[in-house]
Amino acid sequence: MTKKLQKKKVLFQLPVKLKPIYYGTQGRVIGILNYFKDRKDYLSVDIVAANQWLKESYITPKWDDEQTKEALAYDVDNVFVYEGSNNIFDFVYTRSKIFYYQVLLREQMPIDIDFYSPPGYVNYVRSLASRTNYDFAWINTVNFAHLATVFQDKQTRTVVDTHDIMCRLRKVLKDVLNYKGLKFDYDKNFAKEVDLLNTFDVVISDSNYEFSTLKNYLSDEKLWSIPHHVDRSNGGLELTPYRDREFKYDLLFLGMSNPQNTDAMQYFMSEIFPAIVKARPSVRLAIAGKISNEIENIFNDIKADKNLLKNIDLLGYVPDLSELYCQARVMVCPVRTGGGTNMRMVEAMSHFLPIVTTQQCAGALSIEHTVNAFVADDPVHYTDNVLQLLADPSLAQTISDAIKTTYERQYSKKAIYAQLDSLFGIETSSV
Repeated sequence: MTKKLQKKKVLFQLPVKLKPIYYGTQGRVIGILNYFKDRKDYLSVDIVAANQWLKESYITPKWDDEQTKEALAYDVDNVFVYEGSNNIFDFVYTRSKIFYYQVLLREQMPIDIDFYSPPGYVNYVRSLASRTNYDFAWINTVNFAHLATVFQDKQTRTVVDTHDIMCRLRKVLKDVLNYKGLKFDYDKNFAKEVDLLNTFDVVISDSNYEFSTLKNYLSDEKLWSIPHHVDRSNGGLELTPYRDREFKYDLLFLGMSNPQNTDAMQYFMSEIFPAIVKARPSVRLAIAGKISNEIENIFNDIKADKNLLKNIDLLGYVPDLSELYCQARVMVCPVRTGGGTNMRMVEAMSHFLPIVTTQQCAGALSIEHTVNAFVADDPVHYTDNVLQLLADPSLAQTISDAIKTTYERQYSKKAIYAQLDSLFGIETSSV
């Protein structure tokens, strides 16, 4: 008689809604949830999420029954939702933090503050831990690190998926949104972030650049490099080889509406795209995602030539990105600021699409100039790289083949699942 396998129990903290997909964080989380679903014979997973007093954002989404339904579709056992919006103490607690730091001190809240995981949320997770012996507690981002404190006296192995070095991201955002005009001491807060990370048993980085930074402060046993895994939305069908595709667009840019993408589009439209159109008057650029809604404002802000709009297709939200990736000759990602890994870059890699990007984006991934992509920060060089790929199909095919090899070795389902199996102590030869 075969002995029944004892599943390991995982508590997975969910920081974002699962649909509609707008953020890289969502893609990262969905990739991990797909792994859990595929490993349901080995892992038993509970999800914890929260509704809080805080204004809705991608960090503090408003949870509803539809989102619970989406989460349960990944074959998890339970979805626990902390109704923090009913906790008046959390309301006073979080607002006092805002008032003290942002109003009185005129500085950003310190990186190690429990603003996103106030006492009510921590106690809720503590109650879950008291009822269930979890083998692993997976926390997403340092913002919610305080949730892991409830496992300090237990046998639970605590994991934090960093998504970004939060200090780096805060530094980028220091002049926008709620951070505008607030002081931020990077060195002091980075030291606090490292201290927080060291309280975990496992720290996961998905960015090559950030991994190389953190390895100077964390032990080799603690720090893991596990890239994004993305599921193509083509139902698992074999991709049409690059050489055989019917291209509808020459260039493709995708992204949500945020300061990084706005800056990227301002840069591209003012310093790169005009030269591309001049060299190739019939060029077609497709822009998808929420950034599409900002293009008119971007043109006005930089006083761009409105005639360029004749060469642009604004697609807005596109549910089937796989089809769109296969319709474009080249992916452009002129993002110059931000932290972590650009999720759309990984998606483009998974579709073996030639990419022209900046060092800012390339540094997070295993991308090398002229080897498996083109990398340029200078606008003239960037323009030349784009034009080379459009003018030379054999070169584009060579880059497509190279990025396919990189993807399959490091970013494919098989490669990433092998790393996650090692983390969770799962022995299986299946993908």
